[in-house]
Amino acid sequence: MADALLDAITRHQIWTQQLATTEARKIDPVMKDIDRIIRSELSKTERIETRTQLSKLVSTLRRRIKAIYGDWTTGLLDDFEDIADAEADFVMDALNRITTDAEADAPKNLSASILNRPIQTNDNGESALLVPLLSAFTRGETERVLGTVRNGYSKGWTNAEIVRRLRGTKANNFKDGILAISRRHGETIAITGTNHVANTAKAATYHANSDIVQDWTFVATLDSRTTNICRFHDGTEHDLGEGPVPPLHLRCRSTQVPNIKSEFSILGKQATKTRASKGAAGGGTTKKSPYYEWLETQPKWFQEETLGTSKTELFRKGGLSADEFRRLTSDRFGEPLTLDEIRAKNPDAWRDAGL
Repeated sequence: MADALLDAITRHQIWTQQLATTEARKIDPVMKDIDRIIRSELSKTERIETRTQLSKLVSTLRRRIKAIYGDWTTGLLDDFEDIADAEADFVMDALNRITTDAEADAPKNLSASILNRPIQTNDNGESALLVPLLSAFTRGETERVLGTVRNGYSKGWTNAEIVRRLRGTKANNFKDGILAISRRHGETIAITGTNHVANTAKAATYHANSDIVQDWTFVATLDSRTTNICRFHDGTEHDLGEGPVPPLHLRCRSTQVPNIKSEFSILGKQATKTRASKGAAGGGTTKKSPYYEWLETQPKWFQEETLGTSKTELFRKGGLSADEFRRLTSDRFGEPLTLDEIRAKNPDAWRDAGL
């Protein structure tokens, strides 16, 4: 993995995460519109007196809320197509700058790849396609509002009380209401979707240039918030079209960097590699190494913040290499094992750590 290419893609990944934040913020006006609709419809009467009133109100709210989410979804998908095209252009430009006697090719059917590659949504390996994920969000968050309205009717709440449950309270800056949950879920989808289309575009572009690109390396963000599954895969290399392409979970920040075939590299012998990191001392760079080798350089309090107390003792005193620790504390899919499972796998390391 050439220094210049790693540096360029690492810097670009920071830009991608900033872009994801921009996309996430676009849910704010959506939630304001829904808040306005709820207050408008529920302010027409003091309370819901009959099932007929309830049915009419629920029907109206469902139609209007789904329409607003529908516009947001359409705009998000349009943005995602633009992001994918920009990502592919960036990768092709990077390949052209780092290789000789070759010109990078554009990926084919990029839009189809974005829609047809599943997004992993949780630690159990469950996944969803992009459009169904957005549809499920619209349906679920609409029903979250309507369920609160129905519950309020059944419990005899006034409409003002229902609105308060939905909006939250001013004292808590309206972060304790049902709509705040919907906002967070919308932000998560926007952030995850941005990384999904960016990484899909990368993978498709690498594959379209298999005559230049040998394979690719999984690169996780180096900080205390890195998930176990991304720590596990960080630094691993995979053939084109294979491997755990990010995102591996909701709000995943990991990316992938191509390894150029030696006959096309203009850099000659590769030098010591560096990458961005954010450890105990804040932002900075570190020699390129898998996550757990980097974690060895961090102070104990930072390790405990990342691993927990018992795993930190095992990490520091168990007599294990960074890679041995990675494999001991995770299953073959990169999911974390319980302390009892770890103890059963290697009782000697557990005993050496004084646990």
